Parts: sequence; structure tokens; C-alpha cells
Amino acid sequence: MEIKGCMTPKFLIFKIKNGEIEINNENNEIENFEELIGKLKEQNNEIVRKIMNIYENENNFALTFLYGRQFYDICNYILNDEKEYEVQNIFKYITCGINLDYYSKAKSIFKEQNPIFNSYNFEDLDNFVKELFKLNKLSFEKIFEPYLISNEKYKNISSGIYSYRIENEIEKEIIKITFILTNNVPLASSILFCTQYTKIEEIISFYMRFIQCKFHMPFFLIGINKLRNEVKDELLNGLKQRERNKTDSLFIFMLNSDEINEYTF
Repeated sequence: MEIKGCMTPKFLIFKIKNGEIEINNENNEIENFEELIGKLKEQNNEIVRKIMNIYENENNFALTFLYGRQFYDICNYILNDEKEYEVQNIFKYITCGINLDYYSKAKSIFKEQNPIFNSYNFEDLDNFVKELFKLNKLSFEKIFEPYLISNEKYKNISSGIYSYRIENEIEKEIIKITFILTNNVPLASSILFCTQYTKIEEIISFYMRFIQCKFHMPFFLIGINKLRNEVKDELLNGLKQRERNKTDSLFIFMLNSDEINEYTF
């Protein structure tokens, strides 16, 4: 479940006896597989609700860069001093490659300010991010400044959802568009290449990052038809339900000739 973002380890022991499978768990609260599946679905739904509430808080913009196990990894680092290198890699993604210092100091300050922090209240992780940024004299304004729409011709382009027909190699098209709009290369955290293996948690994280972004910059999604149906539905419904949210960014669907007639934005 930590892949989904669950912070508390769950231990189950399966025993095969006389051709029957027995489930032994911490509190002997699960008697069969049907009950196990039901419990796991309940926990998953609870995790999704909790993370969505975090994403929908505009003060938690930094946490929209995280999904699934990444929440667990940062919590585990704060609580147990484990795997700092993994946390550093996560923050390189958040900061567009900028190396940060003072991880231990930020953690110490955070734990002093949040003495009852535990593996359940990971919405408080935003305070850790803010402390780390403060110690490094960094802000999202500074991070995103080179990637804002700066071309005078497009500076006043309205925020919202757009579709773009792909004529050439997708990577070249994205670089071309980004250079036209921002006079810079694309930002890694603003691009999502979809496959059949793209998780629903990653999709939610990506479209909520766009929705909560207060910077005039482009986001790109490629390969919508490669998504599994339930993931695609989450993306389209999630964007539609929040279309009234004020965002300053552009969400650009990169569509091929087969897709361009299928989607209207």
C-alpha cells in the first residue's frame, strides 16, 4: 500500500493448510480473501481522498509534485533518517534540477515545530518543503521564472486547456512550442508522457499541479489514448470538474491525427 501513499506498514501472513489458505494478520481482523480485498479497497479510497484534499489546498502546491510512494519516502526520511538520496532525487524533480542543502537542518526544525508528526499526517509535509526552500533561499517564483511565457506575441494568451496537432516527432514539437512561448527548453515537471502503465495517482498529481499552478507557463500531456480507460476518465473528469478553478497555466494536449477529431477542448 505504500506504493499508493500509505505510510503505515501492513503485515499479512498467508498459510496454506490442507489446500486451504489462511490469513494471519496483526489483529486477526481479516478472515478471507474477499474481506482482505474489501479492506484494501477501503484503505486505498481513504488514501486517495486524503491526498486529493492535500492537492486541493492551494497552499500545498509543492505536494502536487508528489504521488504514491514518494509521500512515504519523505515521511520515512523525516521519521527514521533513511534514504536521504531518494529524497534528494525527489526534490531535484521539484526544483528543476537545483541541488538543495540543509536537509538535516530542515528536518530538525520541522520536527521541533511539528512534535506530533507521524506517518498519518503527511499533509504537514508541505511545512518541511517550505523550511527546506527557506534555508536554501529558494522559491517557486525563482524556479519557474525561466519557464514562463515570455514571448510578447503570446504573453496575453488565456490560461486554460488547448489541443495541438502533432505533425512531426513529438519531442521536436514540444521543444518548438516551448521555445516559441518561453524561449527556453521544456520543464520536466510540466510534461507527462502517458503509457498503458501510467498510474491514476500520477495523472491526478499532474492535472492538480496544473490547476494549482499560479504561473503563466505551459503543461503538456502526450499519449492520452495510451491510458487505460479508468485513468483516462479520471483525467478528463478531473479537469472538467475543476474547469472553474483559477489557474494561470496552459494545459496542452498533444494529439496525433487519430486523436485530434476525438477530443475537443
